[in-house]
This record gives sequence, C-alpha cells and structure tokens, in this order.
Amino acid sequence: MSETLRGNLSLTLSGFGFVSHDIGGFEGHPPREIYMRWCAYGAFSSHTRLHGSGSYRVPWNYDTENDTSASKALAKFIDAKHRLSPYIYATAIEAHETGIPVQRHTMLEFPTDRNTYHLDQQFMLGQSLLVAPVFTTDDRDTDYYVPSGKWTSFWDPAKVFQGPSWVKEVVAYDDLPVLVRDNSLLLVGKSGLGKPDWDYNDGLEVRVYELSEGASVEAVVPGGKNTQKAAKVRAERMDGKVTVKVVEGSLKEWSAKLFAQGSGSHLSTVAAGDDGVSFIL
Repeated sequence: MSETLRGNLSLTLSGFGFVSHDIGGFEGHPPREIYMRWCAYGAFSSHTRLHGSGSYRVPWNYDTENDTSASKALAKFIDAKHRLSPYIYATAIEAHETGIPVQRHTMLEFPTDRNTYHLDQQFMLGQSLLVAPVFTTDDRDTDYYVPSGKWTSFWDPAKVFQGPSWVKEVVAYDDLPVLVRDNSLLLVGKSGLGKPDWDYNDGLEVRVYELSEGASVEAVVPGGKNTQKAAKVRAERMDGKVTVKVVEGSLKEWSAKLFAQGSGSHLSTVAAGDDGVSFIL
C-alpha cells in the first residue's frame, strides 16, 4: 500500500493528471486490516477501484455475521467522496486544462517548505484537502505533517491543527485524517446521495474555512459534462465580514457554511435566485 502511494506520487510528479490503484493490491487476498486502510486511501484517490486478480474485493467478503464494520467503513468513505464530487470534478477540470494533477505531492502546494520534500505517505487532493493514509493497526500511533496555516478536520470541525507541525494520533479503521486548508472554499453535497453524478448546482453546500482578513477565494461549480462550468462562487473577508456570493452563472437553492476558530456553527441557507450571504465574525 505504501509503495502504491509512492508510485502514484511519482507518476503525478511526472506529468500524469490522474492515477489509480487496486484496493488491497492486485495479487492475493489482503488481510482485513490492510483492506480497510486501503479502502480509506482509495476513496480519496481520483479513481476508486475495488479490483484484484484472484479474489473479489467487495467489503462484505471481509464482514462476518456479527461484524459488518468493513462495509460500514467503505460506505462512509464513498458517501464522503460522493459529497465531494463537485470539488473533485473541478480539480479534474483543472488537471485537464493545466496539467496540475488531482493527487499532488505536498511540496507542489508548499514548494518553499523543505519539510514537505520527503513526504511520501500523504498527499494533497487538489489544493484544499490534505489526506494522510494510515499504515498501522488501530492500536498504534500514526503521524503526518501539516504545513503552515490552520487545518480543519473534514470529519470534525472542532479539531483544528496549527502548522507547521507534526500530528501523532491513533486512527480507527473507519477513520482517515482528511484536513481542509485555511482560506479554502469547499463545495459539498448532502449525505446519502448514492452516486457521484448528481446535479452539482442544486442543493450545494458552500463551505468557507478559516478565511483570513482581506482574503478572497473562488471555486468553480462544474456543469457535470466535460469541462462545462455551471457557476463560480467567491468568498471574501473584509473588516470581519465574510461575504459568499455567486459571481458567474447561477445556483439553485444552496447554503453557505463558515468554519472559523474551530466552529462550523455559522450556517445560512440561500434561496433560489439569491446570489449571496454574509457572516459577521
């Protein structure tokens, strides 16, 4: 699994925009703990591939009558990937148009941080998500590096890490360190979508993470076909006021959520036809 990640990072540093891998490895039948760790890694890759040469890689083959945790863990990760489809699709458009890969070595986003140069067991998924696959059992520590800035856990917004620093923690099999970079605009859908190709400009949640004073960030809402773009959203902070608005195209009913100081409690729903909302910090 670790060699697969190193190989993928090598490919994306060599001009490949997209990479994939066989969850659990191509040969043999991986043990349950490796399979579950690999499912987490695979779900946060540009392509998720349950495939092997001599065994079916479906999660229920790793469940028992009294323990369905493998299926539940994969369902959690795939649901997150479905919710993140607008972000991943927009990153894929960027890879197509610029050559910047979807899965990126950390140093591509932080070229002046020499601590990132040797990191081969974590990566950036697009410019906003840091993903740190786990290569240990669930009773041992794993560690990963967070570059400069404030990083908010995708799963638990109360967990905010200040970089540059190393994080050491024990990670359950149904968990994965996924951190959102500060000054990020993340586009997500509702839970339980059940598919990746939903209508991205309907019911979208626009998340703003730790926006700095004076900062302005934008995100593209994909149209869902080729490189079409349905809308562009911008978030700005000035004098403690954060404004989120549609600056190109249009969205149907959508919501904006502000994550600041470890809180995600600032939520506002925007009706169809309205083009923006403001938060006061």
